[in-house]
Amino acid sequence: MSLQEEDRSHVATDASGNEKSVNRAQPGMKLLRFALKSSRRFIGVSIALLIMMIFLSIKEDAFLSSTNLTNILRAQAVLFMVAIGNTYVLLTAGFDLSVGSMLSLGGVALVGFLGEGMNAWLAIALTLLLTTLIGGGLNGMLIGKAGLSFF
Repeated sequence: MSLQEEDRSHVATDASGNEKSVNRAQPGMKLLRFALKSSRRFIGVSIALLIMMIFLSIKEDAFLSSTNLTNILRAQAVLFMVAIGNTYVLLTAGFDLSVGSMLSLGGVALVGFLGEGMNAWLAIALTLLLTTLIGGGLNGMLIGKAGLSFF
């Protein structure tokens, strides 16, 4: 098949002689093309991560151990939760810069409650209440009622 024939393979003619485009690609290929187009900017970072993982796997015996992977997941758990929460904010065309400060406030409040000898579950509940009231309530009122920018 020549290049011109291949270029026109997606064009069909209807009963009146008008040409119309026919997409003959399989659904899986469409999804693959979409994924590659939308993730083009992350390919370099993914390749660098893969190279580092291969290098460290060869260089350090404990790198791919279950203990190390568990430590990595535990260290990143808070970041994962913040990223998931911010995903919803970004999907609604917003951008919330108060996440870091609310995370810090929650950490300080929890340590303060625990330092006073409070029951751990009660300290967690009070910390959640405090950060919800300040982070959600106060920020929501300032944005919704006072008209401040949500940026």
